Amino acid sequence: MVKKDKYIPWVGAGIAALILASIGRYIALRNDADTDTANLVFIIVLVSICLLYVLCIEVLEPIFKAVLKRIKVIPKYRPSLSEDSELRKKIDSFCRYSDEVLNGYVPEADLTLLYRYIEQYAQGCYDDIHQKINTTGLDNFELYHYGWNIWNHFDVMLQPETADWLIKVFVQLDGSKRSIYKKFKNDERVTYKIPIEPNIK
Repeated sequence: MVKKDKYIPWVGAGIAALILASIGRYIALRNDADTDTANLVFIIVLVSICLLYVLCIEVLEPIFKAVLKRIKVIPKYRPSLSEDSELRKKIDSFCRYSDEVLNGYVPEADLTLLYRYIEQYAQGCYDDIHQKINTTGLDNFELYHYGWNIWNHFDVMLQPETADWLIKVFVQLDGSKRSIYKKFKNDERVTYKIPIEPNIK
């Protein structure tokens, strides 16, 4: 069964078409047109508006949607979150996790900066990264695992966008391509300092 809200745009378009067609007929009569001509104007305007609406819905709207999907608009960073919100809890848990796995590999001052970048990421943003994070004692694959972990934990960006975020955040990944997302779950070695963590709490 078709939902009622599916009909609302069509009803609105039909009413608008009737009003405009009536106005066209009235104008025709005011300009000394006979009744048959005025009725013809009414029909032409009514049909034209209906066809134009169908064209917009069936042809132009899908085109606009396809174009807009290709245009990635990155929202501005929004730092204020309620302390008891679910997103705040997820951010706090990932910051605690980051403190554990990066302790000793990232300077304390850089960790504080990283927490801000994590909060941005959680809100789907990475437009306010002006200073990169230094790491020592980690290899790229461990940072790739960290990228998979943040992607899986928040589920707000695609993996290629998460790769962009990683490259922007970590000095070590300077010059890398976003295709590093294909290595996010690399498991060639037995142990990693930063393993894959599907359930961060």
